Amino acid sequence: MLSDMDWSRGIYVSTTGAEVFQLIDNTRSALKLLMNAWPVSDGRQFVNAMVLCQSVLDGQLDPDRARDAFIEAAWEANVVVRERAKSHP
Repeated sequence: MLSDMDWSRGIYVSTTGAEVFQLIDNTRSALKLLMNAWPVSDGRQFVNAMVLCQSVLDGQLDPDRARDAFIEAAWEANVVVRERAKSHP
């Protein structure tokens, strides 16, 4: 069962530029990464992702809004993003 903070589909990100990826599949994990290990601490998409993640945690937005904002922030910061493959039933 998904919580209200889980994303419909996770993504893999590498903030180091190396081929080391971590799965981010919920808003809390995304916000933690943005706050503690993001390669930049400014930028329009970075700030937007922080705000939207907090809004999701506050119960004000759908979690996938935070997912979309997180991906935009990743592109802005040159963080490598890979889509998680869809699971088959």
